[in-house]
Amino acid sequence: GFYYLPCGQPANCNEDDGVFDTPNTIGWQSCNLAGASCGNPIDNVQNFMDYSYCGRMFTEGQKQRVHSALNNPIAQRNELWSLSNLAATGVDVPAGLCKADFTINRQIACEGDSIQLTDASFHHPNQWIWDFGDTQSANIQNPKHAYNSAGHYTVKLTAGNGSQTVEKTKRNALSVISPTGQSLPFYEDFEYRDSLTETGLHLFSEFNTNWTLNTTYGSNGHQSVFIPCNADTLSYQYALYTPGFDFTQVQQPVFSFTYAFAKKQDDNKDILKVKISKDCGQYWITRLTISDTLPTAPNQSTNFEPTATEWKRVSVTNIPISYLTSNLLFKIEFTSAGGNQLFIDEINVYDMQSIGLELQQTSDQIHIFPNPGYASLHIESPVPVNAWQVFSTTGQLLLQGAISDDTQSLNLTGVAPGIYLISLHTNNGIVWKKWICQ
Repeated sequence: GFYYLPCGQPANCNEDDGVFDTPNTIGWQSCNLAGASCGNPIDNVQNFMDYSYCGRMFTEGQKQRVHSALNNPIAQRNELWSLSNLAATGVDVPAGLCKADFTINRQIACEGDSIQLTDASFHHPNQWIWDFGDTQSANIQNPKHAYNSAGHYTVKLTAGNGSQTVEKTKRNALSVISPTGQSLPFYEDFEYRDSLTETGLHLFSEFNTNWTLNTTYGSNGHQSVFIPCNADTLSYQYALYTPGFDFTQVQQPVFSFTYAFAKKQDDNKDILKVKISKDCGQYWITRLTISDTLPTAPNQSTNFEPTATEWKRVSVTNIPISYLTSNLLFKIEFTSAGGNQLFIDEINVYDMQSIGLELQQTSDQIHIFPNPGYASLHIESPVPVNAWQVFSTTGQLLLQGAISDDTQSLNLTGVAPGIYLISLHTNNGIVWKKWICQ
C-alpha cells in the first residue's frame, strides 16, 4: 500500500501512485505552476492530492480510481451509496438550511461600479433578503448593485426556505472610492495614528484576522500596520489597498514601503505581492512578487517582533505608461502559508522626476524643526530653499509661499494639529519632509 511521504524530497520521484495521468512529483507546499521536479513536462500542483495550497482538480485517472473503489464489493464498498443503505442510514433526507454565506466579486470599486453578489448558502434556500448597507436592498438570489457614495460598506444576507432563516453579515465587505484620484505625494508611516481609518488605506482579509495598527514597532518610529497571522493553520490572503492617485502628470512613478517578516520554519511559503489597477480594482496586474527572499530576520517560532535592523525597503517602478491614468490603485497582497507576522510601514507614492539625482545626495542633510511643532517651522539646508508648500497626507495643497535669502523659516499659524507633508523647492529639485503639528 501507499504511505505518507515527506513533502519536497527528491526520492519521492521514485514513488508512483499507480494512476496513469498523474506525473510523479516531489510534492509541493507552494503553488509553482511551472514546477517540473521529476523531469516531467510539468507537475500537477493544482491537484487536490498534492500538498500545495491551490488544489482545484482531480484527473480523469483519479476519477476512474474512485469509481472503481466505490463499485468494488470488497468490504461492501458498493453498498455504501446504494439507495437502500442511504435510506437505512438516514442520509437520503434533503439537507436543511444551516448556514448563510455569500461572495462579492471584488473588494474595492469606484462610485457607480456594478458589484456582483453571489449567494453561497447551505442548503437550498429559496428566499433571500440582501441589505447592501446603503439603505438599499434586494430579494433575488444573486443581485448586482452599484454604490453611489464613497465609503466602507457592511453587507448582510438573510436566507430562508419558508420555515427557517439564517443570516450572514460581512463588515467592511466593500470599499467604494471616488473615480477621481488624489494628487501626489502620498506618505503614510502610521505615527501618531489612533486608528487605521485615519490613513485612507482600505483593508481586506478573507479570515477573522485582519490588519491591525501596531503601536510598538516601526521602521521610522514606533508604529506600523501588521497582520498577526502566526496562528493561521491554513493559507489566507490579506490585502492593503491605497487610495486612487492621479498619475497623468507623473514622469517617473515610484511606489515604496518597508516591511519586516520572519518564517517560523524553513518550509513556510508565505508570499508578498504588489499589484496595480487602472479600472477601480476590477482587474489587477502584478508588479512585484517576493517569496523565498521574503524573510528579513531569522526563523522565530514565537510572535515575531522586528528590531530596528530587521526592516527592508522595496520600491516598485515598473509601472507601464498605459497605467499612468487619473485613478491608479496599488495593492499590497500577502498570502500566509505557515510563517510569522508581517509588518508594513512607510508607504510612499511619488514622482522620482520631482527629486533629481543631485538633490538625492543632500536630501538627508535638509532638516525641518521643531518637529513635532506648532505655528512656525525652521529649515536647515546646505542648499538654498526657494519656495515651500504644505500638503495633507491625501495630497491636498493647503499652504504655499516663497522663502527669502535672509530667512529660512515658515509661518504656519492656523494649521490644525495633524500630519503634513512639506515640499521644499531648491534649484536641484524638490525635497519632501513629514511634519507633525501639535
